[in-house]
Amino acid sequence: MRYFIAVPITKVNQKKLVKYQENLIDCGAKIKFAEEKNLHVTMVFLGEVSKKVVLCAFDEVKNFKFNGFEAEVKGVYAFPSDFNPRVLFAGFGKGREKLIDLIESIENLPKVKQILNLQKQKAIKKEIIPHITIGRVKPYLNKRLTETILNAVDLYFFDINVNEVQLWGSNLTSKGPVYCLVERVVF
Repeated sequence: MRYFIAVPITKVNQKKLVKYQENLIDCGAKIKFAEEKNLHVTMVFLGEVSKKVVLCAFDEVKNFKFNGFEAEVKGVYAFPSDFNPRVLFAGFGKGREKLIDLIESIENLPKVKQILNLQKQKAIKKEIIPHITIGRVKPYLNKRLTETILNAVDLYFFDINVNEVQLWGSNLTSKGPVYCLVERVVF
């Protein structure tokens, strides 16, 4: 099983993102949208590791002292770029730097860092981009999709309270990932 650490978002806010997904259908791009129940703020992807090891690492997260804060979900962007969209995501405005600090703090916890090093995920230091994955784009150039992304940079979705992180497991199936909540900690 693959594991990741995430911040949950409410069902009401998940529905707001699904509404935006519906607007993207008009672009004509082939997009595999994230299911409503799977929408979350991606924090740290731990990869495929044993449950025992990941629970031990999450114990460090549970003992970590952090104050909750508000963050603004704002803007639509794409990885690797808006002109070559493969993954569409909602970004953050206000509170973005605090999210980055939280992610870095979690990544630097000794047992989490050990998992990341074993998975070789931090071999190349990448920019941390807090995000909520909206969907994955089938690879072909679509100017309407790029224009839609560029026009949504200032699109406000909602505010969230970042006062909880969760450990999730993910099994990949032919129909897409199946997520299950493993543990959580409220700050």
